[in-house]
Amino acid sequence: MDRILIEKLKANAVIGIWEWEKQITQIVEIDIEFSIDARMITKDNISETTNYKDVAKDIKLLCESRPFELVETMAEEIAKFAIAKYKMNKIMVKVCKPGALSDAKNVGIQIERLLSDYDL
Repeated sequence: MDRILIEKLKANAVIGIWEWEKQITQIVEIDIEFSIDARMITKDNISETTNYKDVAKDIKLLCESRPFELVETMAEEIAKFAIAKYKMNKIMVKVCKPGALSDAKNVGIQIERLLSDYDL
């Protein structure tokens, strides 16, 4: 199977468990990888594949539309949303919160989900 990658997508999200975090936006970085079959693209036409620009725009909108407390919750919501909207069979989502720990460059979570993981 072939994969489309979106790396380091930035979103300004309200994310965190502390009261002060719930009052501000913070940058989260999102990596997304999803499966396609590129052999099915015969006409060099965007309509024959999943448009990564649309996926990125929709995921960014999702992350910025409501508060999240945990990166784990955000990653799960992204996976469920993308699988449902774009009829993906498999997705990998990585959500990082740079600067969450002063001694680390990044903290985050990476999850993989299948269409069969959800009752859609």
